[in-house]
Amino acid sequence: PDYDPDTLHEIQCGMAGQVTLIDRCVGVLLQVLQDAPDDILFVLTSLRGFPLGEHLTVGWHEVPLYHELMHVPAIVRYPRGEHSMRRWQGIGELRDLTEIICQWFCNQNVIAEPERQFSLCRSAEEVVLRTPAWQLRFAESIADELSPANLFLKPDDQNEVNDVASRCDEVVQAGRLYLQGLQHPGESHPAIPEILLQSES
Repeated sequence: PDYDPDTLHEIQCGMAGQVTLIDRCVGVLLQVLQDAPDDILFVLTSLRGFPLGEHLTVGWHEVPLYHELMHVPAIVRYPRGEHSMRRWQGIGELRDLTEIICQWFCNQNVIAEPERQFSLCRSAEEVVLRTPAWQLRFAESIADELSPANLFLKPDDQNEVNDVASRCDEVVQAGRLYLQGLQHPGESHPAIPEILLQSES
């Protein structure tokens, strides 16, 4: 709460410089790949993002699960420039890259796109459920019916600054019940409620 905006700006400028350097290096690497053999599949991604103060956290110490940690770049360069201008805006997880790579080895003309209705992310007691319409975050155990929740409309609220949990309690409770149902191993997983997949706005 008492952070220095100038210090935060200095950190963000330093990181922006690093991102610019990485971007230039990737450009050079992709240029080299154009002259390489035609059978090279190139994948670039990251395990997690790096918070730069968007939610008053810088670095990886006690990082809350917001978009700056979970939304990472993923670049897949197919050989011979195939699918070079294709962009995908759906929900994916790092494990989906395994399917992309395996499908390419089996059939080099196939491009795989994950068909996820939702994605889950956990850190200690914290749980985040992301769907095409919502991002629901529980900072404490979902078993506690009084645990606080944050709810953000997606994709409109990209930076998760407009918490609408108090106005959309039915969405929060549907998410809580669904996540509780996923915690029982060995049982069949319940279908995700329709209210979590679409917003009324």
